Amino acid sequence: MSTFLVLVWRWMLTDCRSSEFRLLALSLWLSTSLIIGLSGFMDKVQVMLVGQSSEFLAADRVLTSPRPISHEWLEQAGTLQLTQASTLSFQTMLYKDDEPLLVSAKAVSHLYPLKGELKVRDSLYAKTYAMQHGPKKGKLWADARLLVQLDVAVGDAVSIGEAKFIVSRELVSEPDRGAGSFSIGPRVLMNLQDIESTQIVQFGSRLSYRYLFAGSAQALSTFTEYLQPQLGANHKWLDLEQSQPSIAVALQRGQSFFLLASSIVVILSSIATAMASLRYASGHIKHIAVLKSLGASQRRINTLVLSIIAVLFVVVYGAGALTGFLMQMALIQWLAHSMQLPLPELLLSETFQAYLLGGFSCLLSLLAFLLPVLWRLGRIPAKTIFQQDALQAMPLYKESLVLWLFACSLIIGVYSKNLWLSISLIVVLVLIVAVLSLPVLAVLKQMAKLPLRAASSFQLGVSQLSRRLLQNIVLCGIFSLCLSLLFILFAMQSALFEQWRAQLPDDSPNFFVVNMQGDNLPVAQKFIHEKQLASEPLYPIVRGRLIQINGEAVRDKVSKEKLKRAGIDRELSMSAVANLPADNSIKDGLWWSELAISEGDHYNEASFVSVESKLATRLGISVGDTLLFQVAADTLEATVASLRKVEWDRMKPNFYMLFEERALAPFAKTYMTSFYLPEGSHHLVIDLLKALPNAVLIDVDHLIKQIQSIVGQVSLGLQWVMLFVLLSSLLVLVSLVQSSMPERLHENAILRSLGASRRRLLGALIVEFICLGVVAGVLAVVVGQGVLLFLQINLLGLPMSLQYELWWLPPTLGAMLITVVGLLCSRRVVNQSPLLVLKA
Repeated sequence: MSTFLVLVWRWMLTDCRSSEFRLLALSLWLSTSLIIGLSGFMDKVQVMLVGQSSEFLAADRVLTSPRPISHEWLEQAGTLQLTQASTLSFQTMLYKDDEPLLVSAKAVSHLYPLKGELKVRDSLYAKTYAMQHGPKKGKLWADARLLVQLDVAVGDAVSIGEAKFIVSRELVSEPDRGAGSFSIGPRVLMNLQDIESTQIVQFGSRLSYRYLFAGSAQALSTFTEYLQPQLGANHKWLDLEQSQPSIAVALQRGQSFFLLASSIVVILSSIATAMASLRYASGHIKHIAVLKSLGASQRRINTLVLSIIAVLFVVVYGAGALTGFLMQMALIQWLAHSMQLPLPELLLSETFQAYLLGGFSCLLSLLAFLLPVLWRLGRIPAKTIFQQDALQAMPLYKESLVLWLFACSLIIGVYSKNLWLSISLIVVLVLIVAVLSLPVLAVLKQMAKLPLRAASSFQLGVSQLSRRLLQNIVLCGIFSLCLSLLFILFAMQSALFEQWRAQLPDDSPNFFVVNMQGDNLPVAQKFIHEKQLASEPLYPIVRGRLIQINGEAVRDKVSKEKLKRAGIDRELSMSAVANLPADNSIKDGLWWSELAISEGDHYNEASFVSVESKLATRLGISVGDTLLFQVAADTLEATVASLRKVEWDRMKPNFYMLFEERALAPFAKTYMTSFYLPEGSHHLVIDLLKALPNAVLIDVDHLIKQIQSIVGQVSLGLQWVMLFVLLSSLLVLVSLVQSSMPERLHENAILRSLGASRRRLLGALIVEFICLGVVAGVLAVVVGQGVLLFLQINLLGLPMSLQYELWWLPPTLGAMLITVVGLLCSRRVVNQSPLLVLKA
């Protein structure tokens, strides 16, 4: 045993002096560090993003009900250690000195809100500040509209039902009052303990209960499984996507960006580890042959190989875990400081997941990339090994290719928690490399026709390209893939993120005005004109419910779950317009102007509707179908003229159902619009409330800033991921160049012995590497631009556009990186004595 341990120790000491071992250790260390660092970083960023976004629910999940829920449900939530709060919303009359006003009241428990903050002021026009809890018992917070309409000042007394209250603050905003919260009257906030004293909650009262829950993801998931089978038709179990779809879309995009970018890093690190493993194993062919010739058994050689792998795993994983921890801590603190966000808290189990993932990937890399090659070398007779050159070990790499690809897929699958997605990604990347190899092969074959002459560095460099045809094809194919991934991420960081930001510019409408009556329209138009506000059109609103599709009741055609998911298990806000809104596009069918030409006289005899395309898919609605709507006591039948794609995240008025104008003419309607008010002009809201006493004003400025914050966080985080991609690409490049070192040494030794100068050989290397870099860069532009067009449509929902301004980057970067790294790795080729090389 002692002799064996000495052998392992000496083997490791010898390895530490070899460039092959150092490259393998560096690849494994970088791969492990990046996986641990990025996985922990992504988990913490996701917690930050979701935690911020949960403010718009005032909780993690919300249960709504028209009546109090079972006490057993709340006890179960308490057992799971979920923090709870509750609210009760209703409409009632508020009095000041016998002057009544219809208000939308919300009574809240003492822990409300669980997430986010309440924004209040001590008086009109005073400075806004945040509160972590609602009003105390006997106090009431009222919004500016109530203060203006009833001429109430902070400190005045008002009454609701049988109870009297003191207006203690002006209510500016609530975290869970989103764009969908259309209240009829001014908003007031009171303490839930005051409800009994008001005596307004009677049998038959229209009430809305909201139960708020916050806690760990595991506890919420367990509670959801317990709750779902018991929910009735009037219950809604809301998450962020259902409550705030615009925030959910931005959050999903950000997570997709991080997952895509970090998966690229993991793939490149795996490629570098695989190439370094092959190089390391090839360098030990003769070592194993010597052991076999000295009588070492197959079992002893296998034990030695496993021992070396175990020692390498312990050392590399320890260093990688430490580096990964420092990396994720530095990145998350930098991001939190840059975005002025609190540092996230993670459970211990969530923290260890990154380290388990890093250890698994490191061990799998060693077992899948290194063990098969060394194991196979141990089975080859010593006589055969001594007759082989180290470069003839390439067939071992080909035999292990399938295993390596499967290992890469498994590592990405564990990392992304989606094995089939990872396999698809690996297959696509392999196909890309294969496709990229075809033009490289064609170019290099043409170069192969040039005669081998040493008359100039250029001719010598070109001829060297053609003579290492297979190696250069592999190098160009893999490195062009690296460059295309860098190009994609850089374009996402610059061009695509700018397009994403452009969807929600700084002057996006931040105030919505709803419930305007027809006689209010001149007042609203005058106010917008005088204040020179950027506004959207005035949309007529009719409330209606879809009840039939082609004569079949909707509830018979579509399940209750699908109705909830589609969002039509309630009345819809329907509108009528003459022109297609700017953020809408026709996917199928015709708009009114084209339809009038197509239908002729029939167009004036029938009613037509345009349906949002995702809703149409969920309900199985197609162009030409007949829909029946219940509008108050009347019905409206309309034919589907078109299906529209709607950009819901633009913070502008959008609708599931759009009619041509005459279809809604017989029905009573209100109006809505939106406009932008600069930060210093929010006091104008009070003037608008005085001009439109019956309208409802909704402030979505905080919602817009939240989406812009998510874009900013993703953009900043992606900058660091790009740096890691660059490091992984350089590691792949070093591995590829190092694999050709033995052949380069031998060739250049012969050329030096024939009289070629060191300067000429160095010039030939520069020509060779520049050509490879330019070819790889050009191919990277073609592939990267194609992938970007796909991402624009499917990931971001952006219009297709070419990034011409970035096309120069991959060829330039490719030529620079391959030349610099190639020369640094190849300096032995021109510096080492030809006599020593030829004697070896």
